[in-house]
Amino acid sequence: MTTRLFPLLLLVSLIVPTNLSATDSLSVDKPNVIGRLRQTAECLARKRVDTTYIALPLHPWRVKVKTRVMQTTQRFKSHVDVAEAFGEGHTGELLWEARMRPPVTFSSGVWVGYRGLGLGFQRNMGNSKSTNLNLEIGTLPFSATIHWLTDETDRSDIRVTGWLDGTSINRHETSRLTSPVKTKALVLDAYYFFNHRRFSHAAAYKQSLIQRRSSGSLMLGLLAYYTEADYASPENAEMLRMMGGVGRLKVWQGSLGVGYSYNYVPSPGWLINAHLMPMLTLVNSGKRHLYALPAEGGELEPLGTEHFNMGIDYNLDGRLSVTRSWQRFFVSLYGQLHHFYYRHRRTSGQTFDWQANLSLGLRF
Repeated sequence: MTTRLFPLLLLVSLIVPTNLSATDSLSVDKPNVIGRLRQTAECLARKRVDTTYIALPLHPWRVKVKTRVMQTTQRFKSHVDVAEAFGEGHTGELLWEARMRPPVTFSSGVWVGYRGLGLGFQRNMGNSKSTNLNLEIGTLPFSATIHWLTDETDRSDIRVTGWLDGTSINRHETSRLTSPVKTKALVLDAYYFFNHRRFSHAAAYKQSLIQRRSSGSLMLGLLAYYTEADYASPENAEMLRMMGGVGRLKVWQGSLGVGYSYNYVPSPGWLINAHLMPMLTLVNSGKRHLYALPAEGGELEPLGTEHFNMGIDYNLDGRLSVTRSWQRFFVSLYGQLHHFYYRHRRTSGQTFDWQANLSLGLRF
């Protein structure tokens, strides 16, 4: 809890006055910690830029009302050994595929920022079991975002093909799980922009700066990703059987990439950004929680965990945004796509995470 509250306390602390009167008992020779934080934020915001291309807003604070439309789809695939899954005496080979596709969710919330710092919280409308927390930092020449998501879904699209005991199997069904699949995800993306004197990523996605003229930049990117899927329940016995007894899966990934981001200014106050970065996943490991299938009416029996490494893989990070700014007000619309892939032995999976965000903001 302390870790989650720290960025909020930092932002709130920035509005505390730092000037002490002559009657105050504390010394005024040096700025206190809060004053130094404010000075640092101002210095980072005003770091050397070409003012022909980038301008610093007169008002340092920003507050946004945000609405988000998003969906996170997970795909599981398993090459099933029939004898292992159904017992000795059975023969064949099955390909089991499941797509967990929750409904498109709508969330709303508030975001508050000071220069390059910002913190926002959003709650899904009509689904109290899903939350989003975002922490944003945008200072030339860097930009970073931390995104925490929790969700669950009971909607599954399952396809089974292959052979079982000499019989061809081709089954496809859409159903509702009795026990939902619970997911958690933590995403950190950070970028370094080489042309930071004339290009501002923060102008397009955080509105802490204003892009005056069109410009682009080559960028280096870091993407750290953690996800957890938990479906360990007796009601999901078939899913556990097809996944080789795996009832809970955790994946850690770290990716590096080189891409390009471009800000197009068609007229004063307007800004369109396109951002694309293919990435190489260098850290790619996970942990599987294994369970023994229960007898009818019984409980799952934990069998232990298994760590695994999936080797080097690929990833993709893409964004698109449109921003309209006035002196004190702004409107921003942007979309983002993440694609993650993992595999181990006979099982594999993919996660597609897309979102569209609309923000109405005020500078003060």
